[in-house]
Amino acid sequence: MSLCQPQNKQNSCGACCGIFNLKLNSLSFQKILKERTKDFSSNVSFDEPWKIAEYRQRREKIEAEYKKVDEMIYNCPYLGFIDKEYKKIGCMIHPERTKDPKSQNFSFYGSSICQGYTCTNFDRQTAGSWQKIFDSMELNYFEYSNLAADHITINCIEKFFLETHISLDRMFSEYKNLLIDLLFLKLRNKRLKPLLHQTSFEIDTNLPEKTNLEKLAERLKLKKNGEIYQKLLDIYHD
Repeated sequence: MSLCQPQNKQNSCGACCGIFNLKLNSLSFQKILKERTKDFSSNVSFDEPWKIAEYRQRREKIEAEYKKVDEMIYNCPYLGFIDKEYKKIGCMIHPERTKDPKSQNFSFYGSSICQGYTCTNFDRQTAGSWQKIFDSMELNYFEYSNLAADHITINCIEKFFLETHISLDRMFSEYKNLLIDLLFLKLRNKRLKPLLHQTSFEIDTNLPEKTNLEKLAERLKLKKNGEIYQKLLDIYHD
């Protein structure tokens, strides 16, 4: 089980494939991913590997017109839906699908990078606990990916509780509802729209002299007279 492809779960994360680096809304992401999936299933055969390469050339030409948040981040066209219900996203040329351990060499990064890369949240010791939190929120693939890839927000939350001498085990057990409120705030707050374009490559630029409460409040644009901020403030001064 991993944050990328949770076992027996409908949700999955494809942020590191660059899709959410595109300046689009959730409906547009859905449209593109469906287009890719239908194009791939209609025109690609794993017995004819050159068609995998042709697919990439065709999609890259189409998607070159889309605006990006960061022009340096590649948008891999092999990310698509891997279930019939168009809910679960993943690599359409992953070895588990192609039965070829090197099939991802058709991608821009190649199989060694695709299979070797793990994001900060993937490697986090508390990844399993965060997985349970995400599962309880009943997210779609877009929301799930944006939380699973957002190591900066997760860092801010964990460091805040540790700074207040609350263990992470206690955080997950006693403050589960508060964690969910913080995460939903990130997804629903229109002022936080830029944070929805996560890739897992983001760099934390928070200044070290700030308290973790200040960093978290700034990250999620918490109103100092708001209910969630007051809950954090109470914990901080307890």
